[in-house]
Amino acid sequence: MISISTPELSDADAAQLALQSDTILAPAMPLRLIRPTASSAPSNTLAPGGVAWGISAIRAHLSPFDGSGISVGVIDTGIDHSHACFAGVKFKMVDYTGEGVNDTDGHGTHCAATIFGRDVAGTRVGVARGVSDVFVGKAIGKGGGDSSMLVQAISDAVAHGCNVISMSLGFDYPSLAKRLHKINNLPIDLATAVALHQYRSNVRLFDRLGAMLAARPQAGQHEVLLIAASGNESQRNINRTYEMPAEPPSEADEFVSVGAVQRCNMGQLSIAPFSNVNCALCAPGVDVLSAKAGTKTGLVGMSGTSMAAPHVAGVAALRFQAARSGISTSISHFRAAPLARSRLLAGTSLENFAPGFDERQVGLGLVLAPQQ
Repeated sequence: MISISTPELSDADAAQLALQSDTILAPAMPLRLIRPTASSAPSNTLAPGGVAWGISAIRAHLSPFDGSGISVGVIDTGIDHSHACFAGVKFKMVDYTGEGVNDTDGHGTHCAATIFGRDVAGTRVGVARGVSDVFVGKAIGKGGGDSSMLVQAISDAVAHGCNVISMSLGFDYPSLAKRLHKINNLPIDLATAVALHQYRSNVRLFDRLGAMLAARPQAGQHEVLLIAASGNESQRNINRTYEMPAEPPSEADEFVSVGAVQRCNMGQLSIAPFSNVNCALCAPGVDVLSAKAGTKTGLVGMSGTSMAAPHVAGVAALRFQAARSGISTSISHFRAAPLARSRLLAGTSLENFAPGFDERQVGLGLVLAPQQ
């Protein structure tokens, strides 16, 4: 299990604690949403035949699995649980921001509905519509959030029993450096160095966290997959070589980093212009139709790797269910899906991509739902 402590330490105590081989010290790093953009496509093109195009692209509408019996964690801005997409879902909602559990942004609601949302007015938007046990960790609010909140939320989601944890957020290095310079009055070179140190420390922390969770099945504990959006900082629409690397925590060890693809000519797919490179795999992330917070039945199209990651989280839930379906009920369901990460990464395809992509952009390819 994960052990977390956030004591106030003197410099001397911190230096002494850092000498211990099983300890990583990391100052809290500010987080930011991997902010999507509103879709400009006509609404009637986002769900042809009553199925959101991303659901069809990953073949979730053909899968015999629906995620039943799988617990999912969503760490984001909270969820508007009153939306019709979440009918029948049992939520455990925890706020780490001090602002309350309500989703005042809408980001978390949109992402969650793509993972497990029910149909609304005959339109399918959710990948794993049978998921009914959900942990919601609000780690980003109007006042932001930080990496200590994220680590605690992951720990709590694991303790809740989640097999899949989805995150569409990233480390906010630029704002940290700016704050240290402008608010703390550090010289720009010192502010940059301090921010970089905190960034590196947090990357190491999440590497260790990923490794700890990956080792759980060997100890007979339930397996956990960490799914994270790779980021939206690339600008191929301006310059095709303007490609940013996947940002933390998505690129941490054992995390599944997700890039975004879009529809193009002849029903093929291409990399989204904003999607960062060096992702593990990719999923639909442009013109994604999902729940609109603050409404009972409203849907809205959004674009971003924030929208791609929930598709992968939904497929991960389907794959956990598929792995359990062939195992005797005498075996603990906590041990029923070893190697789930390998199964997820193996269930991808490069077949439907338009020419001109490279594997840095799409990873192992488009995630696909299990068909048997």
